[in-house]
Amino acid sequence: MNAHMLSMNRRDISNVNPDAGSDEPSEPDAESGNTSIGLPDQIRILFIEDNPDDLELLTYELKRNGIRYTACTVQTKIDYERELISFNPQVILSDYSLPSFNGLSAFQIKQNVLPDVPFIIVSGTIGDENAVALIRNGITDYVLKENMYQVPLKISRALKETAERKEKAMAETLLSRSREQLQKILDQSLDLICTFDEAGTFLSASAASKSVLGYTPQELIGKSVWSIIHPDDLHRSIDTSGKVVNGLDATNFENRFRTSEGKYVWLHWSAKWDAREKVSYCVARDVTEKKQAEALLQNREKRFKALLENSTDGLSIFSEDGFLLEVSLSGQKILNYDPDTLVGKSFLDIVHQEDRVKVNDAFRYIIDQPQQVKYIEYRSLLPDGSYRWIELNFQNQLQEPAVGAIIAHYRDITERKLSQLLIHESEEKYRTLFDMSPFPMWVFDVETFRFLKVNNAAIRHYGYSREEFLSMSIKDIRPQNDIGKVERIVSRTKVTGAFSRGVFTHIRKNGQRICVDIQSNLIELDGRKARLVLAKDITVQMRYVKDIEEKNKRLNEIAWVQSHVVRAPLARIKGLIEFIKFMPAQELNLQEVLNNIMASADELDNVIHEIVQKTEQLEN
Repeated sequence: MNAHMLSMNRRDISNVNPDAGSDEPSEPDAESGNTSIGLPDQIRILFIEDNPDDLELLTYELKRNGIRYTACTVQTKIDYERELISFNPQVILSDYSLPSFNGLSAFQIKQNVLPDVPFIIVSGTIGDENAVALIRNGITDYVLKENMYQVPLKISRALKETAERKEKAMAETLLSRSREQLQKILDQSLDLICTFDEAGTFLSASAASKSVLGYTPQELIGKSVWSIIHPDDLHRSIDTSGKVVNGLDATNFENRFRTSEGKYVWLHWSAKWDAREKVSYCVARDVTEKKQAEALLQNREKRFKALLENSTDGLSIFSEDGFLLEVSLSGQKILNYDPDTLVGKSFLDIVHQEDRVKVNDAFRYIIDQPQQVKYIEYRSLLPDGSYRWIELNFQNQLQEPAVGAIIAHYRDITERKLSQLLIHESEEKYRTLFDMSPFPMWVFDVETFRFLKVNNAAIRHYGYSREEFLSMSIKDIRPQNDIGKVERIVSRTKVTGAFSRGVFTHIRKNGQRICVDIQSNLIELDGRKARLVLAKDITVQMRYVKDIEEKNKRLNEIAWVQSHVVRAPLARIKGLIEFIKFMPAQELNLQEVLNNIMASADELDNVIHEIVQKTEQLEN
């Protein structure tokens, strides 16, 4: 799956068939595919998705569940509007948020073109608030992308409901025709009109018995009514029947009957006992759809209530004058007020004084612009005088008969606000230290090696402008033979995150090479890994060290050589002195000895003179 697949139209996918290779999950055969899960043999699915990975997961789940379909994928509003007509989808699966439009606007467009086609949102972060809005606006269903496996079941259920609605419309058409045909029969009634004896045996039945129960009148006559009543309703039905026989007219009794197909339908009964003829005259109306609608409504109400009760967001209802009418349980916890204290109070009374104008302006805006949604952040006062930061949006539902008020959804964002303040303060301190440092500092990307930030000291010392620095990488200030070493160090410390220090050669803009003591550490900047570097120019210090080492080397050489040269004349002088001490005076040639001593002294003087000269040369 790649970006190309996202741009394909219905000509690119003509028949997605689950014929995967050996590494794919096994698929149902032709007889156990769509038909086994209650779907048509081939369905047309329109995908609104711009993420290739999510689209791949989605198509994988459809294939894994044996759904056979023809697909079309769009990303833009223009393509979507075109394919609604050209492709004529049976199901639409849409991401909630796309660059050019969102799922809700796509649903509204679809309603104008294909109002009966199921529309299912498949989103990663839809949020409880958006989920409530989607349900309220009539979107068929929604699935979180982390629960992608639910999509096939949602499609099956949505298509089933669509088919049931069509069947309902068709049934209503047929019933309407039947009503016209039955004008002359049984008072033109579409209801089941029948009679029972005291034992509950059908004596007669109208033609409506076929449409209601699936039985013809002839099939019902002689059948015991108790044999086709739902077991759970049998005792209650027998009890009510006894009361009717005893003279009580039944006008509002409901129970379930088993049809000829084995399904159960709800019937609403009116019955009257004729004591003279020993016959009960009854009219039964099929109220199955009504019961299903009531159950659906109850489920939606339960789901909506569960969303409210388990939501971390608060919900409040305001009058047009800004007075609180109702507050959800989560809202009471956020605002930290007893509901008896809140209801009937102006919402501005619990808004921080400095934020009241802003909040009131937002409220008046939504009154004047009923189609808009207004988001604001403000401080809410608590009973103890402290406050919390609140994120809130107003929606104008004054014209909605079931609501007739202003709805406010809100959440506590105090921790987020405090974190933002702390982060801002930390960033200010970091920026000051970075910019005011007397030593060159910079930040570079560990992946691209490019400079991300440089301080003023770096600009002054290296001679590059800030713009030049930001167009370069750290390799551009290194000798060519050092680049491999730099890459190895950055690669190693990128994994370990370790502090790094070393001495390197850098090249300034004017070409001068300098010796630099580098200290760096791994940081995160704007969501990517980087290293913060402190550079100290130690070129002068290194030159001094080198000079001292050179002088020490030469001094060592002088000391070693001269120490051996000095010993020779000293040794001769010492020998002559010993010779004088022990030689008898009459045998001593004093002049010769003195000449030898003088020669050795002169030699020693020359050696000392050479040492002095070499030492003076080192100092210069």
